[in-house]
Parts: sequence; C-alpha cells; structure tokens
Amino acid sequence: MRQAQALMRLCDRHGAERVDTACARAIAFDVYDVPRIERMLMLARRSDAGAEAAGKVVRLPGRFARGPDHFTTSRPKDGGAP
Repeated sequence: MRQAQALMRLCDRHGAERVDTACARAIAFDVYDVPRIERMLMLARRSDAGAEAAGKVVRLPGRFARGPDHFTTSRPKDGGAP
C-alpha cells in the first residue's frame, strides 16, 4: 500500500505521463521498486534540463552501430575464392 501511495505522490510531483513512461520502462526490466523509479525520473529530469539549457538535443550514436561500409563485401574479379 505504501508503494502505491508513493507512486501516486510521484504522479503529483512529476506528472502522470512521465511516471507512466518511467513505470513502463521499469516493468520492461522487471523493476518494481518505487524509489528506483523516482531516481529514474530525477535522472531524466537532469538530462532534459541540460539539453534545454544547451538549446539542442544531440542524438548519441548506437553503442554497437556500424557503418554501411562495414557490411560491404568485394568479390575477386577472377571468380576464385577470396
């Protein structure tokens, strides 16, 4: 019951939509701890504030992303094995 009340207080402080998004993300990782959800919201707020202060949001590259040239293959012109 206390965790449900704490979750309702989070909705009052951060807005229901933000809390719903954080809860969906937490459930995806099997996290059911309200203090951890609150930390997620606080960290997201700090990130949002930093991006707004700079005036733009910079998209970070994917951690394991590779460029298209990584997947190109070349076959030898003589038709033999590479």
